[in-house]
Amino acid sequence: MGVLFVILSAICFGISNAYWKKAIGQKSFYVVIFFRGLFTSTLYGLILVLNYIFNFLPTILLSTDIVSISTYIYAILLSIFSGIGLYFFVKSIQTDKISVVVPLSSINVFSVLTAVFILNETWKNEYLVQIGLVVFGALLIYSSSKRDNKISSNKNIILTSILAAFFWGISYALFKVSIQKIGALAFAFILELTITCFAFFLIIYNQVFHEILTGNKIKHYIVLSLLLFFGTLFINLGLQHTPIIVVNILSNITLLISLLLGFVLYNEKLKWKEWLGILLILIAIFLASFL
Repeated sequence: MGVLFVILSAICFGISNAYWKKAIGQKSFYVVIFFRGLFTSTLYGLILVLNYIFNFLPTILLSTDIVSISTYIYAILLSIFSGIGLYFFVKSIQTDKISVVVPLSSINVFSVLTAVFILNETWKNEYLVQIGLVVFGALLIYSSSKRDNKISSNKNIILTSILAAFFWGISYALFKVSIQKIGALAFAFILELTITCFAFFLIIYNQVFHEILTGNKIKHYIVLSLLLFFGTLFINLGLQHTPIIVVNILSNITLLISLLLGFVLYNEKLKWKEWLGILLILIAIFLASFL
């Protein structure tokens, strides 16, 4: 069941990655992150309020144990760390092609290292083959895309994409600790509310508050919010039942969907190296799912 949740989450995030460009347009990306988080945390908050009244959520979504203040502080700090990863990802996706940014931000070796050395997950030799296929596939996709003369030559794109992988990889692995203590839905609410506040701080700091009141992209914000709502919920449920290393491999479905949607929505052509990279990642996902 955990594998299914991870796959469903990867599908939601894959669509979301490709949709960011359409949602941002000419706006500051801080504003899009803010509205996306505002709508999503409101949905989570509404469910928590209804549960307080009717008590219908299972313990897998909301823990009934007494939770310490330190646990909540840890969850908030972890959410900020993850929010920094989102900042670097969206900053990259606004100015460059999906086929460049997503592969680089998907090389979550950091997640595997965190799972093994911090969370003491058992290492299996077959993981090395699966991770090697993913990394090699992602590098093939990136190396093919960077030769396109339409792609920005700004080396900062490479740096910000890898920074996104760093912050996301470590934080996603550590999510498991908070989820086990407070439940998948409760942590999702804390995560999105924290990122919303983080985005609001960036809006004030960069003096773009006026953009909140101008333009009409509500439809795009709602689409992103729904994808985030289900994607975050599914990945949190998946993390409760699936080793983080396996989650890391399966989540590369996100990369495949993002690339294909980049091809469909933004006419980003896929070359033979990119198709080969996709094939290698699919093999890794098959091995992680069924072996």
